[in-house]
Amino acid sequence: MKRVLILCAMLFLCSGCKESKTDWKAVYDSLNDDFAEYGRTYSNDTYDKIISKCDLLIESSPEFRNAALMSKSNILAYSNQYDEAVKVAEQIPDTASVFDSFRSKTVHINSLLSSKAENLGDEDDARMYNDIIIAELEKWISVRRDSLYHALTLPMETPIIHNQYIAAFMFYLMHLSYYDEQDVKMAIDNLKKDIPLRNNNTDAYFEYLEASFLPAKDWLAFADEFPKTYDDFMKLYGYDQETGHAAPLYHEAYDHISFLFSDDRILQPEYLTRLLTLTHGFYWEADAPSILRMHIESMLKDYPDLISDFMKDKDDDLVKDFLKCAIATPHPEPENTHYYNEYLKLVKLYEDRSAKIVKLLKTAHEELVEEWCELVHS
Repeated sequence: MKRVLILCAMLFLCSGCKESKTDWKAVYDSLNDDFAEYGRTYSNDTYDKIISKCDLLIESSPEFRNAALMSKSNILAYSNQYDEAVKVAEQIPDTASVFDSFRSKTVHINSLLSSKAENLGDEDDARMYNDIIIAELEKWISVRRDSLYHALTLPMETPIIHNQYIAAFMFYLMHLSYYDEQDVKMAIDNLKKDIPLRNNNTDAYFEYLEASFLPAKDWLAFADEFPKTYDDFMKLYGYDQETGHAAPLYHEAYDHISFLFSDDRILQPEYLTRLLTLTHGFYWEADAPSILRMHIESMLKDYPDLISDFMKDKDDDLVKDFLKCAIATPHPEPENTHYYNEYLKLVKLYEDRSAKIVKLLKTAHEELVEEWCELVHS
């Protein structure tokens, strides 16, 4: 009997040793590849694999529990299961997750609600959700006002949203800005009046908030300050997939890019030339690059004669990247009928106007398909 007990104990210890050798970081890191695969295929098997790994990490690895909860919440939201995503996110401690750069639970939940609001077809429903988000953020900020005051006296971080209290306030301003810019101005002014201590760091934060959410209405001044190269554009508005860090003006990309294209002066040769330089070296990503793509595509569709004439003497490589920006999608392959048909419509539009543009459109599309194939098979 004694031998049996000793044998059982040894087996138990061995199983424990085996368990302890599990590389939880490798399990967590493998989720990045799973998410990428799901984004390409929307496969139920891949979805189940992600959920299974997240549940395993949540149960078995205290070190990666919060990160796994965030990942599970993300995949649920990505598959439009917003209520379930919020329930999972609520299990994350209110203190910032070390794996998500001090992004607080509340900010994450509100971003999920924001995604849900944007997917609603009815404007009144979207406004209702936006108002709920504003109310929740106001409550969250008021409870932590002293912490926000303190954060505003510290040196400015890059990117700024690493601090969860300032992140929450920026999300608050973002939702206020959906409907009324005056509310944004009032919120910033009130914070200026309320904060008991101010220093140079505080003033730098206020300048940043005003520049981000109350951009100058002088179009020429704004256009002159807009990034001149694609690299600078991504540094200001992009998102680093490897580190999970958003650029300083990531959340303002839509408003800023839309403002740049809101004035017909963008069609003047000087600014068209700047767009050629800006789109040189373009590669497709979601968010800011996708917004830029949308406006360049509209420009090609709305002003074919003007664009044809302008491009006559321009460098082929610059023109090709400009056109590549206009037709770039996550799925440029011909089998993806919707995107491919849009590309064919542009080719047809320019067939009788510019042989140069038609040739470079086809070259740009070939490059996109080649890049897509490399990504799929990597």
